[in-house]
Amino acid sequence: MKSENVKFRKQKALIISVLFLMLAFAIVSIGCASSADLNDGLVAYYPFNGNANDESGNGYNGTVDGATLTTDRFGNASSAYYFDGNDDFIYAPVNINPDIMPSMTMSAWVRADEDSSIRQVISHDNRGYDRSLGIDSRGGGIGWSAFSGSGDVLGYSPVTIGEWVFVAVVYDQNVSTVKLYVNDTIYEGEGNLGSGLDYIHIGSNPSHAEYFAGAIDEVRIYNYALNQSEIKEDMEKCTLSTLLSLAEAVDNSGLTWFTGGDADWSGQKSTYYYDGAAAQSGNISHNQSTWIQTMVSGPGNLSFYWNVSSEANSDSLEFYIDCIKQDSISGDVNWEQKSYDIGPGLHTLMWKYRKNESIDGGLDCGWLDKVTFSAGSTLD
Repeated sequence: MKSENVKFRKQKALIISVLFLMLAFAIVSIGCASSADLNDGLVAYYPFNGNANDESGNGYNGTVDGATLTTDRFGNASSAYYFDGNDDFIYAPVNINPDIMPSMTMSAWVRADEDSSIRQVISHDNRGYDRSLGIDSRGGGIGWSAFSGSGDVLGYSPVTIGEWVFVAVVYDQNVSTVKLYVNDTIYEGEGNLGSGLDYIHIGSNPSHAEYFAGAIDEVRIYNYALNQSEIKEDMEKCTLSTLLSLAEAVDNSGLTWFTGGDADWSGQKSTYYYDGAAAQSGNISHNQSTWIQTMVSGPGNLSFYWNVSSEANSDSLEFYIDCIKQDSISGDVNWEQKSYDIGPGLHTLMWKYRKNESIDGGLDCGWLDKVTFSAGSTLD
């Protein structure tokens, strides 16, 4: 009787978990449903997933000059660009002049590593205070700012070094307004801006040595003035990192997936073994761990591919069945396939990336891909 009660509790927990995930997916789907209208005015979109290509479909691909790929705000490797503050920038052939776009919006996710002087995130300035977004010291203090024309600078929202923030500027030449958004804070001003260059620089001012120091990601340019609710949607927009579910990433939607620890795993398309995507461990510090897990009902055979880039013999990617470690990999290990026979009954499968108390190595994360479970079959 006791074993039957335990089995019932496990089955009940599994059913509740599945229902919870179905509800969560429905909520996410509803939250993303309105993004199609926002995309109608999207002229250029740079998610920086391994390159500087324009993913809007308009072909305004960027040319990288010095900037290097880095982790994004979710901890995904090679999913943002780092600018050294000295001479790095990305050139993009997008014409944002008022005669082309009387109204327009520029937005990005940014992480500043320095806040001294003037450092531009997006600009087409030709020495005329043209449409630009970045850090400036001429708006009343050093902070996130935007040019508003005639030598004026709008806003000086304080910069927190090392923190990811959402910044956007909305220019509406029709009503002579400029609005700066820094996360949920709005700065409003008036101004008519003249024409600048017929291209933009990401990470610098093309006419001055105003180079950004830090990371930039998710650059978007729209050909109309987004309102406040649309800016909020843009800030919370379902990007690849949030839209790509763990089930899609590991190629198995037949199982229910959970993630937790000190940071969540996420789906990404930069490093993978199969079908263009894989799950990647969360961004953690020393003495922390991040895990992904699922449950299966045996008997059956489990197969998966894993990969790790870490401090050798210290930080590791580990695999557990019912809390018992089966294997681990550490250092720089390319994709390997593992296979296990699973016995009868419900079993918890967990993959955990764990860091020790000191020293970083490699890309400092692990990956999981192409997970298959064949119920009723074993290797023997």
